[in-house]
Amino acid sequence: MKTKLLLFGAPGAGKGTLAGKILDVVKLAHISTGDLLRENVKKQTPIGLTAKGFMDKGQLVPDEVVIKMIQERLKQPDCKQGFMFDGFPRTVAQAQALDKITKIELILEIQVPFDIIVQRVLGRISCSKCGAVYNTYSNPPKVENVCDKCGSKMEHRADDTEATLKTRFDTYNKNAQPILEYYKGKVAHRIVDGLHTLEMTKDDIKKLMV
Repeated sequence: MKTKLLLFGAPGAGKGTLAGKILDVVKLAHISTGDLLRENVKKQTPIGLTAKGFMDKGQLVPDEVVIKMIQERLKQPDCKQGFMFDGFPRTVAQAQALDKITKIELILEIQVPFDIIVQRVLGRISCSKCGAVYNTYSNPPKVENVCDKCGSKMEHRADDTEATLKTRFDTYNKNAQPILEYYKGKVAHRIVDGLHTLEMTKDDIKKLMV
């Protein structure tokens, strides 16, 4: 079973769902560079302080800082059994740098039609009080805009609009394709149907990771 993975998928494709299914089958370190950056900044590590300097100026954190952070993360004990990157690498340069640290064994690319992503993301509403999440298309509350659990008002994220989602979707496709092309022929690459990740069984996941 392959245990050094990259997860690829557009916003709303279901990377979190697939990651959860994988972690039910094999214990891997689930590494999100966004979470990792926030953790390093919060703990005021040397890398975190360097990254914060760029973030405070509204600048992108340079590749060398991100790579150093990844390198330190992979030294931690929970990575010995394997790891799964979510949202990394974001550029071919980062992929090349990662190759010098470790060898990726498998890419899982989740594909979902844009119209379904629109329903998933734009239909998402949450309770203003208890945080319960619903979807106006697939899992609406029993009473419109009222939480089933506590009766509070539902809210829709202000930045969840079709225009911003289309921009994010296009940006993902533009950035992902050169990276997938870079790994072509070097690393096993499997397409996952993002319409059916919820129904995937443990056996399905095992077959995916062979």
